Amino acid sequence: MYAVSEKLKSKKLGERERVKIIESIRKYRSSEDVVAYLFANLKETKITADDQKLHSAFFELQKKHAKLLEGLVFSCGEVFPYSNELQRSIFNLQSSGLMEAPNPVYGFYRIPKATKHMISKSLSKSFPEKEKKELDKMSKELSVLLVGGGEG
Repeated sequence: MYAVSEKLKSKKLGERERVKIIESIRKYRSSEDVVAYLFANLKETKITADDQKLHSAFFELQKKHAKLLEGLVFSCGEVFPYSNELQRSIFNLQSSGLMEAPNPVYGFYRIPKATKHMISKSLSKSFPEKEKKELDKMSKELSVLLVGGGEG
């Protein structure tokens, strides 16, 4: 990224190259965007807060959809597969107010329907149609993997 910004500053690139680079940067999305999109497209508004269920579910999803979940790295030497990136994504969703863990037991996360719609709408621009279809399929699979974590 630094090299790209230096080339842009030095103006050694033509306008066409600059536009191409800027468009490719805009298309970048993080694993957090993928996690947020998946949560936003679950039919449930309540999601289990059980780390073992969540991390195991994403671990299983990654086996079938490696490309979209390549940003999640799991350590499997623990009691269950665990991803720092997934945990950070959940923390950031909570910190930003998009997902909440209501008191007193923190047994589930909640994403209100209006918030789900807003997340889905804003992030859908980050994914080409083919990937959106795969993400919608993944949300359904995730919902099945998390059954018992609360219904919406």
